[in-house]
Amino acid sequence: MHESETVSSLALSLASALGDDPFYRSLVADCEDDAGVRLARYFEQSIREGHDIGQVRQAGDDGCAVWITSCDLKRILDARENKLAALGRLLGPVGFANYRSMVANMERRLPPLIPESAWYLSIMGVAVARQGQGLGGRLLASTLAEADSHGAMCYLETFNPRSVPFYARQGFAVGAEAVEPLTGAGYQVMVRAAR
Repeated sequence: MHESETVSSLALSLASALGDDPFYRSLVADCEDDAGVRLARYFEQSIREGHDIGQVRQAGDDGCAVWITSCDLKRILDARENKLAALGRLLGPVGFANYRSMVANMERRLPPLIPESAWYLSIMGVAVARQGQGLGGRLLASTLAEADSHGAMCYLETFNPRSVPFYARQGFAVGAEAVEPLTGAGYQVMVRAAR
């Protein structure tokens, strides 16, 4: 069996849609031969994490939003430990070191206004052929409505300046701008207060 046949079509769509993002490119820096498959497997692991400690909204194989919504610290720590163990096996040594460094750097640069109870949009991706058709907004709508009903702030990070207007239409605003030191890439932290 070819290695890519064991990866879900959704994960492959996410890898294709988000593969140019500096964060994700850094994860497969030492996996030239199978970077797309490895990145897809990263997305599969992140989707599992979303199911464990948050929510996953999916539109078939065309798009997905992965949220971390749990406030249970033990569950969060257990899920992160499981994810790190899986990524240590999945990513090459450079990609895994990059992941740990970038996540630590980005966590240190979160604006102080984001409470621990905030819901985090970890991954949002729509297949290239389906972009611009309203699918992204539909993927976010139900979780944002639920966050509103719980009075929960939401936040995300994006390296793609073109996505800022999209998130602004969903009620997010830029709360901080930073440069990720490993990649040298600028990114925005966007926040959304409960309505």
